[in-house]
Amino acid sequence: MAEKQKSAGNMKSKYILLGVMAVVLIAAIVVLVVLGNKNAQPKAVMEMSTNPSVQVVLDGNDKVVAEVALNADGEKLLANVSFMGLKAEVAAEKFAQVANEMDKMNSSTTDVPVSGKSTKVEIKISAETTADYQELAKKAQNAVNKYFSDNGVFAGAVAQVSNDIKGALSNMGANAKDYANKTTAELLEYAKTTANDLDQITVEARNQLTTKFNTLYNTILAIADSAMENAKDAYESASEATKARLKDVYDSAVKTYNEKKAELDKQFKAFVKELQETCKQALETIKTTAKTIYDQTMTAVKERIDAFKTMPIAEQEAMQQQIATFQQNLLKS
Repeated sequence: MAEKQKSAGNMKSKYILLGVMAVVLIAAIVVLVVLGNKNAQPKAVMEMSTNPSVQVVLDGNDKVVAEVALNADGEKLLANVSFMGLKAEVAAEKFAQVANEMDKMNSSTTDVPVSGKSTKVEIKISAETTADYQELAKKAQNAVNKYFSDNGVFAGAVAQVSNDIKGALSNMGANAKDYANKTTAELLEYAKTTANDLDQITVEARNQLTTKFNTLYNTILAIADSAMENAKDAYESASEATKARLKDVYDSAVKTYNEKKAELDKQFKAFVKELQETCKQALETIKTTAKTIYDQTMTAVKERIDAFKTMPIAEQEAMQQQIATFQQNLLKS
């Protein structure tokens, strides 16, 4: 009998232990999901520019969660590479590599650049807390510098960190009204969404979009908004007797205003959709052309890199020392 009770007690203890383990496991999973979601949220915007210019949004793990071209050459660069899912410093190095392979970087064997080619990659990180991104900016800069040094390219990187999220967004072509009253967290989420939306629109078409929006807002919505604000202030400051007399007129004005504003919004969204459809073919053409040119330039760039790597070690090291000096001087200028 005692043995049975002892056995039953052991079984009960096992079930309790299993229950506790299950609770702990579930709690751990919940914590991981919460932390994972938190880290997946956009935390910073990083712009990489030389001649191609692109902008990427980074999450809490410093990984790219959105990307967008900022100029025509940026579109061509994104036709040949995607930064999605890459760590920031890896994305920066990849940017330098593809820009070089597109023959946009200095192809001279000295620090005097070939005409039309660049000797510098600029990295700008915008985040709410700049101190948290100083080290990341340095890592990205070092990764780019190492790529250039390893491949005998007289070029270097400079990096900076700021909290100017609105300035970063303006580079996308976003309108100030779209984010005027947003918090930093909302701005970063907006940056991610906007980058993904703009991925379907060419840079040229984006300018049309901004012009169209400004026309709508500056000539219609701004005036209507101002008129409604004045009407609202006048109505709310009126006496109860005056409010009673004006209520129907005021309600009708608000209704008309909301209907017209909704109609304008509908027209604008239809314009954006039409623009996206028009851009699909244009972007495909850009991709096809960019890939063809990329394949052609890659051959010449590879020959230059191979020539550097087959140099005698002493010559390679001497050239790398010159490149290192050039890169240090970039930071001082």
